[in-house]
Amino acid sequence: MAEIKILGSASGVPTKNRFCESIAISVDEGVYLLDAGEPCSSLLVRAGIPYHQIKAVFISHMDSDHSSGIFMLIQLMELTGRKLPLKLFVPEEAIDGLSKYLRTVYLFNDLLRFKLEILPIRENGFTYCDKNLSLSAYPNKHLQDRLKEKYPHLKLESYSFLLEVEKKKIVYSGDIGKPEDLNSLLEQKIALLISEMAHFKPEELFSYLSKKKIDKILLTHIHPDLDTKEKKLQQIGNKYLGKNKVFIAYDGIELKL
Repeated sequence: MAEIKILGSASGVPTKNRFCESIAISVDEGVYLLDAGEPCSSLLVRAGIPYHQIKAVFISHMDSDHSSGIFMLIQLMELTGRKLPLKLFVPEEAIDGLSKYLRTVYLFNDLLRFKLEILPIRENGFTYCDKNLSLSAYPNKHLQDRLKEKYPHLKLESYSFLLEVEKKKIVYSGDIGKPEDLNSLLEQKIALLISEMAHFKPEELFSYLSKKKIDKILLTHIHPDLDTKEKKLQQIGNKYLGKNKVFIAYDGIELKL
């Protein structure tokens, strides 16, 4: 049985109740991370998740609240004797800079006891697949909408993910520019949508999702203004989508598929 654990449920600003974005998916003896906001390595340890069984880490975009935990995670694996290779998938634009920084902090392959593979997520048809899980990446407009006018020379890659686990489809929004960024991922029936709740009003998201075929919606990446307003957020979700469909994530929440 697959288990999904929200390690951190905050947006770009951690709060007293929430750490930054990171999600662990456990399938049989394999573990997979969607984003690695800090302190994901500490949260993995506290949750008792066997981090040496992490097969792949997928970074939706390089905002630091989604990627800053990578370095301590690699160090944790090194210092505790990992032997198996680790695949780290990041937007293609980030590979050169990330590789240089890992060398700066002494976490490169010549010094590691395991093989670290830094691999690109590309816009056109990126897919990862093993016996437990398949994942496809879809570009969204999160970074473009924020930064394209000021930094037109940057590629600004940001992705949402469609996963299939045990014949069930899961969508992870990552950070998006607007709900319509998910159009191509929600054309089919989805067992679970894990959606951010930081870059638009709840009513905007729920109105959009009311027209989609989704069994359950888990809201994470919670904006600080909504951090202590879970009850109000739940009420809005119930109004648009009915009861028992919308759930508000907290650090440590676990779902079974």
